[in-house]
Amino acid sequence: MSGNNIAYRMIINGTTYNEKFLENHINSKLESSLLPYEISLYKFLKEWFGGGAEILLTTSGSTGKPKIINVSKKDMIESALRTIDFFGLKPHMSALLCLPCDYIAGKMMTVRAIVGQMNLITVEPTGFPLKSINCPVDFAAFTPMQLLNELKIKNNEKLNFLRKTIVGGAPVSKELAVLVQNQPFEVYETYGMTETCSHIALKKMTGKNVQESFFPLKGINISLDSNNCIVIERTDKDIIKTHDVGEIFPDGSFVISGRIDNVINSGGIKIFPEKIEAIISEIIPQKIYVSSVPHHLLGEQVVLVADKPIDNIKFLFGELEKYLTKYEMPAALYQIDAFPLNEWGKIRRKLIPHFILFHSESDRLN
Repeated sequence: MSGNNIAYRMIINGTTYNEKFLENHINSKLESSLLPYEISLYKFLKEWFGGGAEILLTTSGSTGKPKIINVSKKDMIESALRTIDFFGLKPHMSALLCLPCDYIAGKMMTVRAIVGQMNLITVEPTGFPLKSINCPVDFAAFTPMQLLNELKIKNNEKLNFLRKTIVGGAPVSKELAVLVQNQPFEVYETYGMTETCSHIALKKMTGKNVQESFFPLKGINISLDSNNCIVIERTDKDIIKTHDVGEIFPDGSFVISGRIDNVINSGGIKIFPEKIEAIISEIIPQKIYVSSVPHHLLGEQVVLVADKPIDNIKFLFGELEKYLTKYEMPAALYQIDAFPLNEWGKIRRKLIPHFILFHSESDRLN
């Protein structure tokens, strides 16, 4: 293994490996029978400690097909240092890896453990990541589904092991936001993407000072472009233009209205599906997505899409009329067999209209 200004020392599941033994350990693991999540971890470690200056990353594909991009190990190290500094993480603290290393979230948790010389606790990335945990976890990253699953277990003592956590990769539901508020461990929602090497801003979800907007980490500058999309500038780095429409407040924090890719143009009015979905989540617990269908006059017309019957449709539409404009009001409700999701639980919105086309006009609410 050749040098990249990377420390060749790592703690994995309580065992410390120096340069010689770390290389042997990685090669030995890759030659043995491993579970898929272990294969992705040790392949990444081999790539990380190898001679290249860049890492190949796969984007989540939330707005289309996943892409392969290159990011520098230097950028990943700087991202890790920002997180370590913000949370006050110290050597020999524990970091839980319960996300696959095929994507940025798992890779960055591994890099944080390497850079911060923390003990990387590895478990299979399942919907219940704390199942086998029997020791304190100083820092962990979860998907919203993982954290919600654990919180909904009655008298779940495993939660007592958690200290500081981040949650991201998919939208945080109202149910999750309510459940985490009074937990004894810290929870922060993240904002970031593959191109930024994980999160660049955080929103506190627990304790007395719950935050309503994201605050950029140290060394991150946020601005808006002509379309009101978030523009991210890292210290001494190229500018990253996002597709997230946002609003920046005087204190430097910001909120996201939705993706510009998802905007529905109905009669010249721009409508964000995410806004309507947030209102729906306050009315009924069932997950419902917002999409659109072609309209001969408006161009596009807002519709709702569910994967199972709704108990009280009239109640839902009656409540929505209190909060939405006539252009935002859904014209129909469609039921499909299953939502098109990627493996992070993000909706593949561009696929929804194709699912809708398989259902007849009789599905409309007239």
